[in-house]
Amino acid sequence: MLDLIRMDLVRMRKMTAFVILPVLFIAYLGIETYALKKTYEMTHDPYEMISTLGLEKEVDRDDIPEDLLRSVMDKIELKVDPFEEYSEMMTSMMPALLIVIFTVLFTNADQASGFVKTIGGQVKRRSYMLFSKLTVIFVFEIYFVAVTFAAKVILDLIMFNGVKFSAVGTFIGFIGVQLLLHFSLVCFVAMATTVTRSNLGGMIIGLTTVLDFYVLLLMLIEKLIRSTFGKKVELIPYLITQNIQKVTLNSTDVVKPLIICGVTALISLALSVLSVEKRDIV
Repeated sequence: MLDLIRMDLVRMRKMTAFVILPVLFIAYLGIETYALKKTYEMTHDPYEMISTLGLEKEVDRDDIPEDLLRSVMDKIELKVDPFEEYSEMMTSMMPALLIVIFTVLFTNADQASGFVKTIGGQVKRRSYMLFSKLTVIFVFEIYFVAVTFAAKVILDLIMFNGVKFSAVGTFIGFIGVQLLLHFSLVCFVAMATTVTRSNLGGMIIGLTTVLDFYVLLLMLIEKLIRSTFGKKVELIPYLITQNIQKVTLNSTDVVKPLIICGVTALISLALSVLSVEKRDIV
């Protein structure tokens, strides 16, 4: 098992997606940070704040003394909290989208490369190969979050006057929960890719999940049940994506989302193992 994990780690580092996907998210963070900076500057315009701060009245914009302008600007603290900003990005489903893409590419990569044909007959159980892949994808999750969060801090330092970190313990707990929730999505997408044995099939199911296509589908099912049987049922709260978005930095109820996503992950794992063990390796 450890040898499989080591081989999969090597395969992961050689994948182009291992580098490109974090870079894409960093570019997205750069755009969002720049937009935040412009918004922050508009709401903290020193010329506009002179009157609100009571430092000067009835003075034209061009006639404001330089020392007065400097004193106002000194009172403006253009600092942001990377914890709050990154936590909002984690629940935006953009990281989930990129992780889903990597999951599909990595789960089915051994089929095209012939790796599964070489190793499949040498392992005690074929499900070990599946568990090895999921372990390595979880490592990718941690790597993805660590690299992109570091990039976010650097972007904030470049575009603002500084950063301020608050509630470190809360943020670490939030990231830990989000990693587990995203991993349940990984298990589901890996199952879809394994059962269909197709990148296209896995990608379609993964992207429709992240883009909340199934929210619309379940809304129709709920409406059909209500109109046919006169009973109100709620199915949408049991979707993985809904639970990922529900857990924010200051959420107090994380047990229910973890249970729902955990059950989904276990069912996905069971179906994946059944598919891997029963089919022939060709």
